[in-house]
Amino acid sequence: MEKIIVDSSIVFASLISPGSKIRWALLGDKYQWYCPNFMAFEIFKHKEKLLKNKNTTEEDLYNCYEKILQKVHFVNESLIAVEHFIDAWHLCKEIDPKDTPFVALALELGCKIWSKDEELVKGLKAKGFDRFLEEDEL
Repeated sequence: MEKIIVDSSIVFASLISPGSKIRWALLGDKYQWYCPNFMAFEIFKHKEKLLKNKNTTEEDLYNCYEKILQKVHFVNESLIAVEHFIDAWHLCKEIDPKDTPFVALALELGCKIWSKDEELVKGLKAKGFDRFLEEDEL
């Protein structure tokens, strides 16, 4: 099974979009999903904003979050090689430094990233990083 890094934009989209292709894919078995540990805290940090979304209920949000926690392999950032963090930081610093752990993990595992963050994807591609899961691959 192919390993894929899932970023914040995908996790948030799956939480607020019941029945979406994104949620279906993220909770499916076609790929092994990975993300840095801090993603779990990032979701919790934005809990109130997520709960205000009119497309989902609080119960659905919590049920989906629980399933995501079961499906996604959360990786402690300390297990990622320093050189991958340095390379990732150089790639991300002018785009969005907060994406550095996702890119570092992709470099560590030698895999693609699934992101809906168009600025990130475009910026990284311009710098020669072109490891992205395209929606038609789902």
